[in-house]
Amino acid sequence: MFNYWLAEKVLVFVLFLLVSFWFSRPQAIKAAIKALLVNRIGDCGFLFGILLVFKIFRTLNFDVIFLISPFLKIHSLDFKILGVDFSINYLTLCNFFLLFGICGKSAQLGLHVWLPDAMEGPTPVSALIHAATMVTAGVFLVLRCSFLFEQCPEILSLLMLFGGATVFFGSVVGLTQFDIKKVIAYSTCSQLGYMLVACGCSNYSGAFFHLVNHAFIKALLFLTAGVVIAKLGGEQDIRKMGGLQHSMPLTYVFMLIGSCSLAGFPFLSGYYSKDLILELTNVRICFSGLLVYWLISLSTFLTSFYSFRLVFLVFITKTNIPFTRFYKLQDVSTFVAIPLSILAFLSIFSGYFLFDLFLGIGTDFFQDVFPYKKTETSMELEMIPEYLKLCPTVFSVFGFLLGIYFDHIVRSRPVKKVIRSKTINCALHVDSFYNRGIVMPLLRLALIFCFRMFDKYFLEMFGSKGLFYVLKMVFFSKDPIVGGRTDRLVFISIYLLLMLFILFSLGFF
Repeated sequence: MFNYWLAEKVLVFVLFLLVSFWFSRPQAIKAAIKALLVNRIGDCGFLFGILLVFKIFRTLNFDVIFLISPFLKIHSLDFKILGVDFSINYLTLCNFFLLFGICGKSAQLGLHVWLPDAMEGPTPVSALIHAATMVTAGVFLVLRCSFLFEQCPEILSLLMLFGGATVFFGSVVGLTQFDIKKVIAYSTCSQLGYMLVACGCSNYSGAFFHLVNHAFIKALLFLTAGVVIAKLGGEQDIRKMGGLQHSMPLTYVFMLIGSCSLAGFPFLSGYYSKDLILELTNVRICFSGLLVYWLISLSTFLTSFYSFRLVFLVFITKTNIPFTRFYKLQDVSTFVAIPLSILAFLSIFSGYFLFDLFLGIGTDFFQDVFPYKKTETSMELEMIPEYLKLCPTVFSVFGFLLGIYFDHIVRSRPVKKVIRSKTINCALHVDSFYNRGIVMPLLRLALIFCFRMFDKYFLEMFGSKGLFYVLKMVFFSKDPIVGGRTDRLVFISIYLLLMLFILFSLGFF
């Protein structure tokens, strides 16, 4: 577990360097700092969780933790607040802090704000972050710590509810974005929520299955978006695109395949894993399971709608590109088309070929990675009514049809209205709430207490200015008490010892 924490530190540092690749852009530097700070907040919870695990188990070895975790359910932390006794199970507290770290790494609701801004980096960096490295780290932590989470059913319910809320939030905000990369970024938040829902349903193989399928889909979408941005000279506003299906037909096919698979169209990769997660919520016969089922079913409709909205505005609608540039556009080169073709093939067939490997009855694949697996879940899924199994597909098709209607409306409006139309494009004011409710009050407190009182008065008076006045008084004083050389050295030594004592008391060493 400690090695995982160290790897995360390196990963966050590399993320900072990659997002700030365009160092001449102020927004890229701000996005990199924001990603670093928000991940540090998540790391605080992660570190507290690791320390609690070490306090309980006296080791960070996964094998030892998995073996003895069922026998430590009875240990609890007892404390008293205002004369009232409280008792919290150690494992519950440990899992809660780990969940806090997971929300930071995998950009879940509340700590998701760094991920859309991280799109300031190059598009291949975005594909790498969303498909293989940064955002998948939190989900993989849940898989590795599955035995710990299974000892706390209340944390599993919280995990499922939190994932469902993130799925819905990412889908709603994705509807209102006009930046082509931010639309795909919010869909990543949503898809990571699906994985946490599967973990909350104790089906870790299903979460990992969706993680693999999502990697192929998201890499295809981001790289295709990168091709469009590069051909348009860096333009990312989808309102200023359109009509690219004739000049870039191969890119259009790749984007359409990725969007269909992301929306969960039948027999594509996303269909096998996403429908499985929706069915898993029905296996949990409780109010939270039913609530999450209908919440993410509605999100399936929203995902289908904004995915095809993106395709229509970029490729099908009447073009808003200047004609001098539009007639010079060329399709993707063969060198770039080869990896995109491989990703498109996997986005279509990976779900079909890998389903039995990950979720087949009796399979022991990846048993060493996350050894906890409920084999009876596969049998329970067969008992779900057919209409509940068909709901996600119906929602996806309905979102597609509504997207076609939206395309018809856009085609009938003048070009200037399409470009200047305004919608809620502020991600539900989450960033504004953080800035006004948390960041600015903390900066004011830091200005008053840390800068003015501590730095300007305390440290400067006992530090640089204080030392200057002491040396001036000692070496240039005409007072006979401090006139001798020995007296001067003693006086300076006492002052330096006093400074060291203060620094040790404050914890600087």
